[in-house]
Amino acid sequence: VWDASDLSSPPLEKPNAHSSAIYSVAYSPDGSRIATVGDDGALRVWDASDLASPLVVGVDAHTSAIYSVSFSVDGCRLATVGDDRALRVWDAASLDLASPLMERADAHGARVRAVAFSPDGTRIATGGTDRALRVWDAASDLSSPLMERATTSGIYSVAYSPDGTRIVTGGGDGALRVWDAASCCRFVYPTSYCSPRCKETECTNKVQQDNCRAETLDDFGDVTSRCRWTCDEPDLSSPLLERLDAQIELIHSVAYSPDGTRIVTGGGDGALRVWDAA
Repeated sequence: VWDASDLSSPPLEKPNAHSSAIYSVAYSPDGSRIATVGDDGALRVWDASDLASPLVVGVDAHTSAIYSVSFSVDGCRLATVGDDRALRVWDAASLDLASPLMERADAHGARVRAVAFSPDGTRIATGGTDRALRVWDAASDLSSPLMERATTSGIYSVAYSPDGTRIVTGGGDGALRVWDAASCCRFVYPTSYCSPRCKETECTNKVQQDNCRAETLDDFGDVTSRCRWTCDEPDLSSPLLERLDAQIELIHSVAYSPDGTRIVTGGGDGALRVWDAA
């Protein structure tokens, strides 16, 4: 663990935190815990102020290497993916790693390299070497993906924008792609007499409200028409933004800036690049 203002030496260090390579680390949203996963198939959760020993260890969280770990926004859940093609969600509140809260054993057709919770905690995005980007319902079950998209190469990193409306992926082909992740919800109105509050609104990431209806009243308080709230599913048919040569080699990691205006990438060519996400 490093002091973000001084990288001369780490103030906290734990040699041999895992028995082999560590592939992914994540802070809990409140900064009190750190989750680590690696080649040994173990999930470990640490006190961020004291790395003497892990708070809990899921020795066999996966049957082989775990490549990525992500905390939910409330810090109560952890998602992990790995070489065994599985997506698993764990109870991070009670630190009970005996069995996952939810799991999908065959989340992808090949090893799963990346996982990320949406900012509102309702969805999980995964990417794998089967070239698929998949989005799952994190609120109910993992029976089938809510949406998916095949790309031209394996996906090694995924991240949500801070507002949850976009997903960025980095792949084995060195391409950086940004995808629509938002449900576009708007009022549709049957007549021109509808009040301004019933006219089409901007896209929002609210939970779908297909059955919600708003009444339009005239000057005398009588209902003149009804305006219906409708929602379109996110569109993964093609990326919103794409840079095919973002890195010369595969992109190992992608991340959004806190304000959502920039994307940073790091890849096999050793280069660090920052992109305009607007």
